[in-house]
Amino acid sequence: MNEQQGRYVLRDMTADDLRLVFEWRNQERIRNAMYTDHVISWEEHTEWFARVSSDPSNRQLVFQVDGRPVGVVSFADIDMVNQRAHWGLYLGESDAAPSTGSRMGYLALDFAFEDLDLHKLSCEVFLFNHKATRMYRQLGFTEEGHLREHNLKNGLYEDVVVLGILKAEWLSRRDKMHDILFAEPGG
Repeated sequence: MNEQQGRYVLRDMTADDLRLVFEWRNQERIRNAMYTDHVISWEEHTEWFARVSSDPSNRQLVFQVDGRPVGVVSFADIDMVNQRAHWGLYLGESDAAPSTGSRMGYLALDFAFEDLDLHKLSCEVFLFNHKATRMYRQLGFTEEGHLREHNLKNGLYEDVVVLGILKAEWLSRRDKMHDILFAEPGG
C-alpha cells in the first residue's frame, strides 16, 4: 500500500518506524488527545505493534512529506461485513507546515474508501480538541453523538464527540478538497 499525492505519501507502518512513532506517541501534546494518555514503555509499544500488525481489523500507516515521516493514521475495528471502521490520526512532527494534517486526512480518507472499500468511517474526539474537530468537519465529517463525561483524564471526566463520514459524502467533496489542499502555488 502506498497512497500518493505528489510530495505526500501514506504507507504501511513497519518495524523500522517503531522508534520514531514511540517518540511521537509519548509527546505530551499527542498523549493529551488520546484515551490512553500515560507515557508508554518501549515494551508496551512493541507489544502493541505486534498485536495490531497481526490483526486484519487494524491498519497502521505513516504519512510522509518529501520522504520525511511526519504523522500516523490508524484504522481500527475494520468490519468488512458492515464496511466500517474507526480511525485516528496525528502529526508527530510539530514543525509540519500548515494544512499537513488535512492533507494526511485526505489521503487517509481515500485509502479508507478506495483501498479498504469502506462505507463509513467514524472517530471519537475529546470535546476540548477543537483543532481536530475542526479539521474533521472540514473534511466532511458530521457529528453523530456526544458522549458526556466519557473518559477520565487528569482527574476529570471529559466529554467526547463522535464523528462519522460516509463514502458518498467523501466522494461528493473529494475533488473540491483536493483543489484546496493540493493546489500548486501560483497555478
